Amino acid sequence: MANAPTKPTSPVKKESSSASGMFATLTIPICLLVAILIFIFILGDSSHFEGGDVEKGTPDIYGTIHRGGFLVPLIMSYLLIVIVFSIERFVVIGKASGTGNVDAFVRKVQAALNAGNIEAANAECDKQKGSVANVIKSALKKYREMELEPALDVDQKTLAIQKDIEEATSLEMPMLSKT
Repeated sequence: MANAPTKPTSPVKKESSSASGMFATLTIPICLLVAILIFIFILGDSSHFEGGDVEKGTPDIYGTIHRGGFLVPLIMSYLLIVIVFSIERFVVIGKASGTGNVDAFVRKVQAALNAGNIEAANAECDKQKGSVANVIKSALKKYREMELEPALDVDQKTLAIQKDIEEATSLEMPMLSKT
């Protein structure tokens, strides 16, 4: 049984790992610095203590938090890090889904394929963008290649298309599953 030819899949846009590593590397110290600055200049402001005396004045709620000591900026930095990374994940996952509704996109692609119009399905992928569209576009490209391959039987062509989909998916997943 001949093996299905393997060609590289269509180029898939990947976020560089050095850029994501740099983001994580810079986010943590920046959040710690912001938390320290909030601790010193906002919570430790003399206006939060009766008579303006930070040492002996009766504190309001912000002054009370300031009296919590060095753990307060540490806890605040943890909170800031969670917020920043949550926003980053929200943005990345939003980009991965593409420009429109994924369900509507899949229905349009299915309708185009049921009509035998691969070009229309490909055009929908170009309009949608995102990870799902990249994987489907890669599969459509491989399908076209397999149509022109007379030496392979249907099972071999199907296997080649499945391998291409798995490859394209494995190229898209790192962006979505970063920690």
